[in-house]
Amino acid sequence: MLIEIREATAEDLPALARLRWECHTERQPADEHDFDAYRLGFAQWCSARQGRCRAVVAVDGSHVVGMGFLVLVDRVPSPGSLDRHHGDIQSMYVTPAHRNHGVGSKIVRRLLDLARDAGCERIEVYSGSRAVTFYERSGFEHVDRLLNRVLGQ
Repeated sequence: MLIEIREATAEDLPALARLRWECHTERQPADEHDFDAYRLGFAQWCSARQGRCRAVVAVDGSHVVGMGFLVLVDRVPSPGSLDRHHGDIQSMYVTPAHRNHGVGSKIVRRLLDLARDAGCERIEVYSGSRAVTFYERSGFEHVDRLLNRVLGQ
C-alpha cells in the first residue's frame, strides 16, 4: 500500500468534507443533516481560516483516505516572545480499510513538522479514548495542569 502524505489543497476540500462527515457519522448517525449543505459550509469554514488551519491528507491513488488538521492558536505575548502560538491537532481520521497500516502516524508526523515550521511552542490534542495510546506512541504525554470545562448551552 503506497500512500502519499501531503498538505491538502483547495481541490481536496470535497474529500475532506466527506471524511469529516464519515468520522462524525461513524460515532453517531447524521439524522437529517444535509451533506451538500455541510460540504459547502465546510469549504467556507476552511477558506475563512487559511493560514491558521492547515490540513494534511493521506492519498491512496486518487482517493483521500485520511486527514488531520493543525489549528494554530495565538497566545498572549510575553516579554521576549511577542509572537506566541501553539498547535492543536484536530479531526484526525483514517478510513477503516486503511487503519493499522501506519497512515495515521504518518499524518501526525507531518502535522508535527508543520507545527515546528510554524514556530509552535507546543502541540496539543484532545483525544477520544480510542486513540489515546495512538497519540502516546507518537510522543504525546498527559499534562496534569490541563483543565477542561464544558460550557452549558
